[in-house]
Amino acid sequence: MNSLEVMNSLLARTPKKGEGKKRHSPQAPYREKGKGKENRRGFLRKPSFACARSRVRASIDADLDLAVQAFGGTASDRALWASIAWRVGADQFHYAVMDKLSEDSADGAPRKAAATFQAFLNDRFPKPKKGGAA
Repeated sequence: MNSLEVMNSLLARTPKKGEGKKRHSPQAPYREKGKGKENRRGFLRKPSFACARSRVRASIDADLDLAVQAFGGTASDRALWASIAWRVGADQFHYAVMDKLSEDSADGAPRKAAATFQAFLNDRFPKPKKGGAA
């Protein structure tokens, strides 16, 4: 054996100070506690916020399509009505569209249907005023 092999064998045999003992914590790590949850029934089956938001979006889109068709709105009218719908909520907007449709069927169609629908929305849902205490 040459001197290099002797030195390597001596270095390989001497363990470092804390190398031989592994320290275990008294509590299991978090990742071990949650292990296997993904196999349980019902895991991640609760509806998420994104799922609820997509249902609201679909409801608002259906009402907007109906309003554009019934009142002869343009793309800019649809965008304006969509902002009002998101501000007041899908249910309130739906009821407003249905109320205006029933009102128009009783009174007859107005001359400028999109403008009268916009005025109806502005009366029913006024913009909140910005500002501090008076």
